[in-house]
Amino acid sequence: RVVLASDYVNTTSTGYEDVTAFSFAVTNGKTYKWRATIAYTAPSTSTFSLNGPTTVFNRYRFTLAASGSTNAASNQTSYNQPATNTTITSGIGTADGILKMSASGTVIIRVRSSTIGGITVLAGSVLEYEEVL
Repeated sequence: RVVLASDYVNTTSTGYEDVTAFSFAVTNGKTYKWRATIAYTAPSTSTFSLNGPTTVFNRYRFTLAASGSTNAASNQTSYNQPATNTTITSGIGTADGILKMSASGTVIIRVRSSTIGGITVLAGSVLEYEEVL
C-alpha cells in the first residue's frame, strides 16, 4: 500500500503527468490487482489515468465526482487515456484495475488538467495493490 504523503499539484496543462510517489513496482509475467481512493480538488476540467511498462492485459476504471450527486466513470484498456479532460468537481475518486505485465517497471497514477494548478491530489490518498498470479 502507498499513502500519498503530501499534496500533489499539476504543473502543466499540455498533457498527463505523474503523481510523484503514487506508484508501485511490477514484474514481467506477473498479474496485479490494484485499487486507489483519491481525494482531490479540481476547479477546472481534469482527468486521471495510469502509466507503466508494457502489458499483455490492461483494464482499469476511474470514477470521479462530476457534481455533488453524480459521478463520471472512465473505463480504459491502455495507458494515458482518456484523450480528453472531463468536468469534475472537488471530491473523492476511486480507481481499480487488473494488469498482466510483459515488462518490469513502475505503474503510476497520472493526472491532466486544462490549467496549471487545475488539480490537486491530496495527501492521504491511498493506492493499494497486490500480485495475484
